[in-house]
Amino acid sequence: MILNPFDLRGPDFLVFFVLLAVVVALATVWIRRHAESVTHHLGGLLQDPYDIAYLRGGDSELRATALVALVGRGLLTINGAKLKATEPEVVDKAQRPLDKAILTKFLWESSATMLFTDESIAAQSEKVGERLRAERLLPDAAQHQARVKLFAASAGLLCFVAGAKILVALSRGHSNVMFLVVLTVMAVAVLWMLTNPMRTAAGEQALERIKDTLAALYTRRESLALNSATNEMTLLAAAYGLTALPTAMTNKLKPVQPQRVGNSGDGSTWYGGSSCSGGSSCSGGSSCGGGGGCGGCGGGS
Repeated sequence: MILNPFDLRGPDFLVFFVLLAVVVALATVWIRRHAESVTHHLGGLLQDPYDIAYLRGGDSELRATALVALVGRGLLTINGAKLKATEPEVVDKAQRPLDKAILTKFLWESSATMLFTDESIAAQSEKVGERLRAERLLPDAAQHQARVKLFAASAGLLCFVAGAKILVALSRGHSNVMFLVVLTVMAVAVLWMLTNPMRTAAGEQALERIKDTLAALYTRRESLALNSATNEMTLLAAAYGLTALPTAMTNKLKPVQPQRVGNSGDGSTWYGGSSCSGGSSCSGGSSCGGGGGCGGCGGGS
């Protein structure tokens, strides 16, 4: 005899629904990862800390990594909560378009918050993201669409089962369905997060391989000298975040380093910071409010 789940009593059906939601979630993750898993040759990516930083944490983490690189090379100086290019000629010395945009912005001493809010810097930063999306390490438009369809199918199944049970319960004179409604909403929210991480499965694999490769560097990070290990310092910031840097460099950057208040995956959201006045705030490194806040990065994943 085949048991009809819709004939189960309330508590028993809730157990059934939770088990179903777990199975659907696992299947959803497997399908997404299988669709997004691509074998990549990471040689070029491993050599480019800016790509690594954007892959790990997006735009704000990339800009923070660029700050480490430019300060480490002596092209950008920190004066309290302000930044300034050491001399006009350093713009020509920079090879990366993002570096040129940052140094141009700080030819005159300005608040460090401009690093995370200036549109010309954002435009160059976004080009790095475009490259990663082209490599499908970050989801492109087609993958976003596939994710939405996968979410709709998974969530639709759970909503159908929950809705059918609610109709059966109401038809039998039972009205205590609120817990099932809440459980369904929670399950759908979890499904949305599982189907929409920051990176693709290929991106996750790439970042894991990068961190494995740099594990020895992370272990000996405190031995790095400020002025003689610029490339390694930049790689550390790119792969692990500003808190992975040697204490001396962390202290040097502290006046312009904001504080973490939340994250999504390895993508970080920031508010305030040591260079902000009371009541100021910035979100996601791209917008400021309340009298001059800070955007940016720090922290590792």
